[in-house]
Formats: sequence, C-alpha cells, structure tokens
Amino acid sequence: MAIKNRAIINKAVMDIINKETNGYMIERNAPINTDMNKASQGKAWVGIYRGDMTVRAQSIGNAPWTMEGETRIVIQVFHSDGEAAEDNLEAALTDIIGVLMDPVRNPSLKLGNTVDMTNGCDIEDEFNEDVQEGHFHSATIILRWEARA
Repeated sequence: MAIKNRAIINKAVMDIINKETNGYMIERNAPINTDMNKASQGKAWVGIYRGDMTVRAQSIGNAPWTMEGETRIVIQVFHSDGEAAEDNLEAALTDIIGVLMDPVRNPSLKLGNTVDMTNGCDIEDEFNEDVQEGHFHSATIILRWEARA
C-alpha cells in the first residue's frame, strides 16, 4: 500500500491557488503568522498545512485501502476597520474555496491528480483580535479529500 504524500497534495493546493487567484501572500508549512503587517499585504496571508489523515481497509473494488485526509488553509487579514477586516476575510474565503471546489479550475476536483476526490470543506474561525492598530481576523479552511491505494 502506498500512503499518499501530504506534502505533494499541499504543493498541488498551493499551485492551484497561485494559478487561479492573485493578490495573496501564500506560504506552505511556514510558522503560523503572528505579524499583522504580513496579514495586511495584498488581499490576505495564506498558510497551507498538513491536516489529519485516516487509512481504512476497503473490501469493495480493486483498491484495498481508502485514505481520508485534510489540508488546512489558514487565511489572515488585517485592516484598521473591523467591518472591512471581516469583509476582506469573507472575500478571501469565498475566493479560495471557489477555486478549490470548482471542477474547471481544479479539474475533476482531484487537486492536480494527487487525490481521487475533494469531499468538501469546513471553516473554523480562529480569532478576531482587536489590536491597537486595527483588526486581525483569521479563519481556517479544512479541505477534505479522499484517495485510494
């Protein structure tokens, strides 16, 4: 059985976002950003990380194993106005989810043919921190995918 390399999957996610959007500062496996100045560059700061993966035996079909995994995409924005920060975060979430869940921009929802299927996503709000200089907002997209081996 060949376990899927989550680094390769995350590289594909980064490539799709880079190719299909513009204005984001995107990093893969960088330390979680704590700098509001980084979050204010362009539309948003985006960090891409490995998530959990479950491997299960499957008795039906030719693939004896199913891997269900996730990629975590952290999005951070900073703005002097709280409502603008919220609007910018929601726009970035819509933009990035729209790219990853679009079968034209992410053909067959296979993340650059690194997985068999993208199963959807969840959004977790991380924080809405008011700092002296403005508002630092963050959310994480948990992109769920499936692969067979």
